[in-house]
Amino acid sequence: MKNLMVLGLITFTIFSSALSFGQEVQEIHEKDLWSYASSKSPEFLRLTSQALENEVAFSELKDRYAPEAFGMAMYRRTNEEPFIAFNPVVSPQSVFEAGVRKKFNVGITGKASVGLDNRNFQFNGSTQTPSIATARIGFTMDLWKNFLGRLDRAELQALEANQQQSYLYQSIGQHAFWINLRSIYWNLIMLDEQIELAQKMYEHAQQQEKVVRKQYQEQASDMAELSLYQSQTSSRQNEVLHLKFQREQQIQRLASMVPAFSEKNIKIVPESAEIVRGKVLGCIATIQGFQSLPKDTTQYDEILEQVSAHRKAQLTQARSYSEVDVNLSGDVFSTAVDPEIAPAFGEVFGEKRQGFQVQLNVSVPLGKKDTEKKKLHLVTQQQEKDESEIRLMMQSSFDFIKKSIPLLITSIEAQKRDIDSLVVRTREVKKKYNQGRISIGDYISDQDRLLQSELALRSSQNIVIQTLLQYLSVYGQTDCDFNKVQS
Repeated sequence: MKNLMVLGLITFTIFSSALSFGQEVQEIHEKDLWSYASSKSPEFLRLTSQALENEVAFSELKDRYAPEAFGMAMYRRTNEEPFIAFNPVVSPQSVFEAGVRKKFNVGITGKASVGLDNRNFQFNGSTQTPSIATARIGFTMDLWKNFLGRLDRAELQALEANQQQSYLYQSIGQHAFWINLRSIYWNLIMLDEQIELAQKMYEHAQQQEKVVRKQYQEQASDMAELSLYQSQTSSRQNEVLHLKFQREQQIQRLASMVPAFSEKNIKIVPESAEIVRGKVLGCIATIQGFQSLPKDTTQYDEILEQVSAHRKAQLTQARSYSEVDVNLSGDVFSTAVDPEIAPAFGEVFGEKRQGFQVQLNVSVPLGKKDTEKKKLHLVTQQQEKDESEIRLMMQSSFDFIKKSIPLLITSIEAQKRDIDSLVVRTREVKKKYNQGRISIGDYISDQDRLLQSELALRSSQNIVIQTLLQYLSVYGQTDCDFNKVQS
């Protein structure tokens, strides 16, 4: 089974090498990733699209209050006979109306129009063709449910809060995308270092196997000793191949986020270890200095404000669900009749023919109170859920780094001391093995223990960086050098 795994990894490496042959080598510094993070990647387009959807919805609502022109034209003709002589049949008839109307966010809709009704009918044996011209100015006003535009403003406030949330989430999502790119970058640095360590140990195992094989041919060692060295070589080769496979997985993640990397052979260029260590420790010190949640370093606190504003507007809308509708409408108009169209309009605007009309409409919903309670409960519950999720994320991220980072740093220091001790032990064990005082199994076991400790140290160092990046994905405005790469 072990041999099959080694064979599979060897095949994968050969296949990957064949694919990467001839590909352009792309050197990547961490600061280079910012230009890719802000480019039109699929994730960037998704975030922009979400913000644009809310912007369109907000604009559509505002457009309801834009003035609009309207018009109507009708032609009617009938061949029916009059039922009585004093009720003549009007045919043909042409009706036109044109005007402007506007809805205001105070619960009032205004309208102004002019119209013409041109008729043709028989009366007392003669053909009559009067033109009825009308000029009209009117309004409709909500007196209860949407009094002074209460619901209109609530709807506007809800969509405005939604729009502001989408802008904030776009900014947060863009930052999270950048953090994910950095996370992959640091994973690749760790893997490159681990591959380099494992490769050196693999080459060392090959040299040892070569020496023992020569001794075996000279009958200075037996098959058992040679087999153990061969096993060591295969095991360390497997370690190298496994780490290279993990690296290819990270490259695939990077290419899926930034398609520009899909056709290139990626080479990671890290900063010096001392500079990185200074930035990381400086950022950790900044975070450890916070005694309570640093709300001024995160945009999630602003989202909480918008969630509250959005739910407040929704509650206003929900409470009005079962309320009475009372609408008042009124018109002031002037009408004139003349056989000719032009004189008819002249009389409308020139003579005292004004009139007015007032209408009151009342609608009382029956049986909607239960639904209103459910809507209120739903809005309240949704607000509590959204706010609790955000607050929990902020608090857990802060608490985790405050408690975990000291433990990780202490663990790294212990691993370094362990490696120093193992380096000394391995050097002494080699002397004992050359003197024939210990077995080959003990010698190989000490070498493997040193290799695993070195690999584990790189993993622990990377865990510190990944934990820090996870914190910065939430508290993205933390003022420390490690969080200022893009600048």
